[in-house]
Amino acid sequence: MVEAVWFLALISALLAGWTDGKVLTLVLEPPLQECKLIRLGKNSWNGYLAPVDKGTVAPDETGRAVVSLKPGDHSFAVAERLADGSLVCLLSDPCDGPQRTMIFNTVPVEAVDLAIGAEVYRITELAVRPANTTAEVVWQGKKAEDHVPVIHVSPGQEYAVRVRGLSPDGKTNALLWRSIKAKRFWRITGDRSDARVRFRWSAQAPYPAERFGVRVLFPRYTLDLEPDPQTCLITNRRFLRVAYWFDLPEKRRVHFWERGYTVRAGDLRPVDLEFGSPVEASAYAVTLLHPKPQNYRLFWGATVYDQAGHILDVEKSNIDYWQSAFMMDGSDVPTDALTGEQLKAADDPAETIRVRVSCKLEEPVGLVLTPEPFVEYKHGLATTKLPCGWEWLACTYLAKVNRAHGIIKDYGCGRPPAAVPVRWEAGGAAHGKVGRGGISMPFNRIISTRDWFASVFHLEHELLHNFGVSPGGPNGEPQRTMMRAFQEYVWVEDDDPSWTPEPFFIEGKRRF
Repeated sequence: MVEAVWFLALISALLAGWTDGKVLTLVLEPPLQECKLIRLGKNSWNGYLAPVDKGTVAPDETGRAVVSLKPGDHSFAVAERLADGSLVCLLSDPCDGPQRTMIFNTVPVEAVDLAIGAEVYRITELAVRPANTTAEVVWQGKKAEDHVPVIHVSPGQEYAVRVRGLSPDGKTNALLWRSIKAKRFWRITGDRSDARVRFRWSAQAPYPAERFGVRVLFPRYTLDLEPDPQTCLITNRRFLRVAYWFDLPEKRRVHFWERGYTVRAGDLRPVDLEFGSPVEASAYAVTLLHPKPQNYRLFWGATVYDQAGHILDVEKSNIDYWQSAFMMDGSDVPTDALTGEQLKAADDPAETIRVRVSCKLEEPVGLVLTPEPFVEYKHGLATTKLPCGWEWLACTYLAKVNRAHGIIKDYGCGRPPAAVPVRWEAGGAAHGKVGRGGISMPFNRIISTRDWFASVFHLEHELLHNFGVSPGGPNGEPQRTMMRAFQEYVWVEDDDPSWTPEPFFIEGKRRF
C-alpha cells in the first residue's frame, strides 16, 4: 500500500508539471520497498519508451512519491532487483491525461517455469521488460539450485521476455524470446516453430580440435558454448551470427570471426552448422584516392578464411601469423603517396606486387599470393566492391547502409536515392553526393565496424547528402537524430525473432 501510494503521488505530480507545473502522485499497490522510479520518454524513430534518467526518485515509507512532470515525460517504470532478491518490472499508464494520481498496481508471480515439450527446463537467466520499452531487469542463476525469484509485474501489461534454460540432462540449451501477458507469466513454453540447432566439428576439418567452441551472437545477447555431438540449441530466432574457436596442440588457440546463418523454422530435424572446414588465402592490392591532398595510396593485405566464409582472426589466434608484401621489380613497397611511376606500376597489382603469408595451423605454411581483383557485393539497394573472401564483412557493411537509408526515409527526409553505390578512399574522411552519386567511405575503417550493430563513421551524414538534405554540420541536429535512431535499431531486431536479412549477392549470385 505504501509504495502504491507513492507511485500514485509520483504520477500525479508528474502530470501536473508537464506543461503548467503539474505534479503527479504515484502510489504502489501493494507497497514495495527500495524501488526507484524511472522516467520514460518516447524515441522519435521506433516509438520505444526509453529511460531518460537512472531512477532517482524513491518512495517514502508509505510507498508514495510526488514528482513534477518534465517536457518529454511519457510514462514511469520500475525495473530493478530488490534487496530481498525479488524482481520488479512495472510500467505506468501514459502521463498525458488530466489525472493527478496514479495507482501502480502490482501482481507477484511466485514461480516461473520453462517447458519445452514434456520437459521442464531449469531457467538459468531471465530478462524482462514491458513491451516496447527498454526498461529491463535481468536475473541470472549462479548455481544449479538457484530458481527465478518472485517477480512483481503490472496486471494486464504485455512483456518482452528473454529466457535461457537447460534441459534435465544438461545437453540442450533453450534460448527464447517471447511476448507474454502478465497473467501468463508463470509458464513460458516452447513452440513447434522453434528451431533446433547443433554445432558440429566438420568431418572435413584438416586438423583435429582438442577443444572447440562457438560464440552465438544475438541482438543484445551472447551465448558461449563448447558443444559435443549431443549439444543442441533450441531457439525461436531465425538469424544467428556465429563465431568459433578451436585448440591445437601446444596450447595454441585459433579464432574465426562471426558470419550470419539463417535457420529453418518448424522443422523437426535439427539444423546442423559445421565448423573447421579447410582454409584458403587470398590477397588484394589496390590504389585509392586520398581526397586531401589529392594523391593516391597503396593498400594491400591477405585474408585467410574457411569454406563457410568465416575469416581467420589473425590478431587473436596463436598461430604465428605474418604477412608482408614485395614489388616484383625489387623496389620498396610504397608506404606514402604514390609517385607517377609508382601509380602507373600499381595500376595492375597482379603484375607488380606479391603478398607473403606464413602461419602455423597443423604444420607451418608459407604462401606467396598474387592479388586478386575486387569482387562485387550487393545487399538490398547498396552495392560495393571489396576483396575476395570479405563476404560477411561486405554483407554487414551494406546491411548498415540499407538500415541507415531506411531510417532516413522513415523520417521523410529529402528524396530517397533508389540505389547507394559505396566506394572506398584513403584517409579517414567520407563523402556523399546528392541523388545517385553514392557515398565514398574510408577503406581502413571497415574491419573496426564489423559488428552487426556497430555504428559506421559518418554513414548517416553522407547518406543525408544522398537524400539532398544538409546534415547540419559535423554535429548538426539531422545527423544526431539519425545516429540516435541507428543506435536504437537493435531493440527493433531484438523484438522480432523471425527477422532475417535481405538476400546477399556476390557477383550476381545469391550467397546468404
